[in-house]
Amino acid sequence: MKLFYSYSHKDEQYKEDMEKHLALLKKEGRLDDWSDRKILTGESINNEIDSNLLDSDIICLLMSHEFIASDACMKELGVALKRRTEEGISIVPIILSPCSWQDTELKELKAQPKDAKPLSQCVDKEQAWLDIYVEIKEIIKRRTAPEINAEHKKALEDTELASVLGKTVTLSDIFVPMDFKKIDFKDKQDDINFTDFVEKYIKSPENVILSGDQQSGKSALLKQVFFKLQLKYIPIYVNCSLGFSGGLTNVINRNFKKQYCSSEDVIYFSLKKIILFDDFHKIKTEEREKIIEAIKDEKNIKMIVTVDDIYNLGIKEQLLTKVFQHYKIKKMGYDLRDDLICKWMVVNGRNYEEDTLYREELTTRIDTVIQKTIVPAYPFFIYTIIAAHDIISPLNSEITSQGHCYQALIYFALRKAGATDLQIDMYINFLSELASSLHRSNNKILTVDEINLFLEHYCEQFTISIEKENIIKNLINANILNCSSLQEYSFKYPYIYFYFVGKYFSEHVEEFKSTIENIINNLQEEENGYILIFLIHHSKNIKILEHIEVNLLCLFDKQKETTLANIEIEHLNKYAESLEPLVIDKITDVEKNRKEVLVKKDQKDEKESDRNSNIKEDSLMSDLRRAIKTVEVAGHILKNRSGSLKVTEQRKFLGAAMNVFLRITDSFLSEFQRNEKDFVEYISYLVSKKLTNEKGVQIIDEGKARKIAAKIFFNINLITCYATIRRISDSICSKELLTVMDEVCDKKLTPISYLIKKQCKMQYKGSVDVKDIKDNFNSMSFLAQRLLANLVLEHCYMHKIDYKDRQNISKVLGIKEKLVPFAR
Repeated sequence: MKLFYSYSHKDEQYKEDMEKHLALLKKEGRLDDWSDRKILTGESINNEIDSNLLDSDIICLLMSHEFIASDACMKELGVALKRRTEEGISIVPIILSPCSWQDTELKELKAQPKDAKPLSQCVDKEQAWLDIYVEIKEIIKRRTAPEINAEHKKALEDTELASVLGKTVTLSDIFVPMDFKKIDFKDKQDDINFTDFVEKYIKSPENVILSGDQQSGKSALLKQVFFKLQLKYIPIYVNCSLGFSGGLTNVINRNFKKQYCSSEDVIYFSLKKIILFDDFHKIKTEEREKIIEAIKDEKNIKMIVTVDDIYNLGIKEQLLTKVFQHYKIKKMGYDLRDDLICKWMVVNGRNYEEDTLYREELTTRIDTVIQKTIVPAYPFFIYTIIAAHDIISPLNSEITSQGHCYQALIYFALRKAGATDLQIDMYINFLSELASSLHRSNNKILTVDEINLFLEHYCEQFTISIEKENIIKNLINANILNCSSLQEYSFKYPYIYFYFVGKYFSEHVEEFKSTIENIINNLQEEENGYILIFLIHHSKNIKILEHIEVNLLCLFDKQKETTLANIEIEHLNKYAESLEPLVIDKITDVEKNRKEVLVKKDQKDEKESDRNSNIKEDSLMSDLRRAIKTVEVAGHILKNRSGSLKVTEQRKFLGAAMNVFLRITDSFLSEFQRNEKDFVEYISYLVSKKLTNEKGVQIIDEGKARKIAAKIFFNINLITCYATIRRISDSICSKELLTVMDEVCDKKLTPISYLIKKQCKMQYKGSVDVKDIKDNFNSMSFLAQRLLANLVLEHCYMHKIDYKDRQNISKVLGIKEKLVPFAR
């Protein structure tokens, strides 16, 4: 606790006496005092005084006529009174000698010594100082939050994710702070991260609503906020899911005594109280309104509430009058997902800085399952995906042996809602029938009448093991179905809907043959892609795979496959001299590099989500999108079925998928070559136009402009090939498919197949194989050499590479080393 002395220097002896009488509190570590005599030579007097005055918990005003006559002292008195009103700090007026202190704003406050008798008139001055000591000691006690009891600490650290992850972990072990979006009703939205939110709140507590979807991590955030706030305030956690009985004062006091080691009522403590209402929306509307009304004007009590749906609260009017600040929990971007993976690796005793291959393996798995909005990117879902990947799951062996993350999510939701094995089978069948019904009607929302009608028809056809009216209710409680405020029913998340549509079609392949073929032929539509992935997950029907393979063979079938052989790209060799040499860092901060890349990916995703999705595509772009989506779906099938597809089928499927990308790339490279002169001329014109001064005069000669244009043209070709190699590696390869990928690439025996093979080995095995590169590098075209160098540099940029290996890589690839970070 920090105490500030405000006094006149002419009364310094009193200040020194007081310091001596408070010495025991300082020795016990309960008090840290400050006066202007602690200012060091050379420091700004006013700045130091102002800073410590604003940072103190107790302000002692040593009142005398000298104090009142001092402008500086009276200014400090004004600041103290203001802070008492706004922040609730303690002010202790100590009357040193008879003076007009009662004509100031201090007249309403209790003063010391006892009965406000001036110290100079006290016969027993030692007793007077002892009374002041006792008062300061009591203030410290009242301003110091009691210790949190062990039971409540355990409750704050408990997390349902422990059962998902299959191990004993605390919330702090696995917690990754989410980002928020601050929202007002003028449609203004500002992003803020958890750390900044907490720091801002500690400085200036206010009434806050944290809204977010179910499983978005609201409770975890609130529990972590509790730990942060208890350093300066008295946070009190109220779980509204357990019910809310009694008046607000009783509820606060009851929870306070459960959570803290104190026999005193909470009102005894003068620290500001922050009431954390978890699941505030579960309290009855009238109770919510009473709580808001009771707290909204309280200066010493603030609240943070979590809710699911802000519009179901019935308190929008209060929000409009600024009773609350509203923050919405954002989904996790790439950067936060990586933080979560690192937490998981630490929990499992793995070094995330060294084991980057495993780290990327988890990243790929999560990105594959999350897929934009199919699964919400919240910690619960991501940790479940990781647990399913590592085969650490609370589910029984029969379920986990199927090895699919989506299925794990659905089964876990049903288990959590209390479903038995027999009931799970019934629910799975019910949801499959419901999803197929919605798909056939091209409608994803049902009214009350429609859902009841479906339920009736279902019960006529199938046996159910629970009461009919409880089926929908239980599925809503399991977060599988959703019921809106308008009493409209739908699947809670897209992945659940797609999963069950795919499951239904897998069991009725012949009946819905034409529907399935239409889905396969139109994979440019995202919904079709997701349904097909799940259909393949549930079915091993080879005819479906054959139909996909035929589609792959037909995509861009009039275009040859690029090889990057010298004869194809000989025209690009002349641009070699316009390019700067590549460089590699002698020292690389891999973690910093990875963070930079992830932040850029988050920014790119946000920009893409803001674009208008209704832009019309021309025929070429539509074909291109269809081709890319078809290959991506083929990649998902290959990865998910690598253990059950015969190697011969894998080889055919992987080769057909790769060839689509090679044909697409050839179409772009051919187009660039056909229009090479026009491209370079136009780029040169743009460069010249860009590099002009304020008067519009060109500041670069034509020769330099053409040299820059030549460099840009070459890099357009290079980036096109680079993107193809990376996309093939990301989309259709995996650690399990490396051997098959090697065989397919070796059979082609082309420069680009060699580069694809190298990239896949670096990505999934961490193998650079400098000797092999050395044996092949000099026989490559300049473009192929440049591509290989870029791929290897990217790998070095993102992974820790031994210094000697880096030197060998630099030597073989002819790359210069530099000490400063590699400019990208």
